[in-house]
Amino acid sequence: MPETTADLKNCCIRLNHIPYGFFEKELFGYFSQFGRVVRVRVPKSKRGLFKNKAYILFDDKEVARLASEAMDNYLMYDKRVRCSVIKDRVPNVIKSGPTFAYHEGFEKNRKHEALHNARERTNDETKLENIKIAISLRSALKKLKEAGYEYEFDFSAKEKKALTQE
Repeated sequence: MPETTADLKNCCIRLNHIPYGFFEKELFGYFSQFGRVVRVRVPKSKRGLFKNKAYILFDDKEVARLASEAMDNYLMYDKRVRCSVIKDRVPNVIKSGPTFAYHEGFEKNRKHEALHNARERTNDETKLENIKIAISLRSALKKLKEAGYEYEFDFSAKEKKALTQE
């Protein structure tokens, strides 16, 4: 197994446009058919969302080249997977660490967002939300009338409540 970053040059491939669901373990299992896989990384956004790309580090340059040639322009779930060998460098995201990366902090972000969405709203926030709802309902009714549909419903009570709320 290559130990230094000089030995790992040209052993890393980058996959772009991969479909959702191909995470570290799935990619490791799939690319193990080509040769020994050292590390797999699927970068995620700050909020933990999938970025449709992956990095796979192989033990051998020739294996990386063969895997790249086999997977370039491969159609997978209505997406054309683009694959290329990263030449003369090893990306920082895959230089060290375990075979699979555990993405810390996403649970914390989700918990923070859930608490933020479940918090009690102030009167001003509630009033603003109700006004936005009334405006969107008015515009939807207007579009329906322009399209030739005669549809009416009474939301004036909620609109009055929104406008008079303090």
